[in-house]
This record gives sequence, structure tokens and C-alpha cells, in this order.
Amino acid sequence: MKKYVMMLALVMMTLPSLSFADELVLERLQCIETEDWTGADDADLVVGGEHVWSGKMNNGQTVSLNIRRPMTGNVRIELYEIDSSMWGDEKDYLGSITVSSSLKGMGSQTGGFTEDDANYKLHYHVK
Repeated sequence: MKKYVMMLALVMMTLPSLSFADELVLERLQCIETEDWTGADDADLVVGGEHVWSGKMNNGQTVSLNIRRPMTGNVRIELYEIDSSMWGDEKDYLGSITVSSSLKGMGSQTGGFTEDDANYKLHYHVK
């Protein structure tokens, strides 16, 4: 019994140092070209189905995000542009990227969102 208690204690001491999930870090979002031709986009960023950020974006603008989310395997990141209801299309899909945990430790990566005449770049890395 004493032997099993010692083994359990050793395992418990090791657990805090183990990482069960990787970490996705969204560094910054860059707007090259807005979807809206009437001014700024109301951008909405979604990670794995969860809304993580929204804000106004204009051509040439970059926003720092520093958003961190645990991830395992692959995660889908989507970008939308939110319109007022008077246009009839309240949520314009600007594109998606899929990030793999196999990118862990490979430094900063860039994914693009180019649907509906928009052009955005998302800079991110996996820790």
C-alpha cells in the first residue's frame, strides 16, 4: 500500500507541469480592405464558435488582440461584418481559417479572410 501511495504522490507532483491543451494566441487583426463601402466595418471575430472580439475597422488599420484560448487539435476562426438590419443582411461572412495545434512552437502565422470583397489578415501563434 505504501508503494502505491508514493507512486500516486509522484504522479500528483508531476500533473501541474503537464499541458493537456495547447494555447492559441491571437496577436493582431489587420484590415487591408473593408467589406463595407460606406465606411468602417463592424468586425466580429469568432473562435471555435465563441465570440472573442468585435470592433470597428477601417482600411489600413491594425488592432492588437492578445486573445488567448486553449485548443486541442484544430480550431476554426471566423470573421464576420455586422450590418444594421436596414440592409437586410445583418451578418456578412468574411471567411474562416483553421488553425492546427501542429503549429505549436512554429512562431507567428498569418491567415486571411477575403470573402465578400473584404481583405483581412489575422496574425497568431500556437503555444
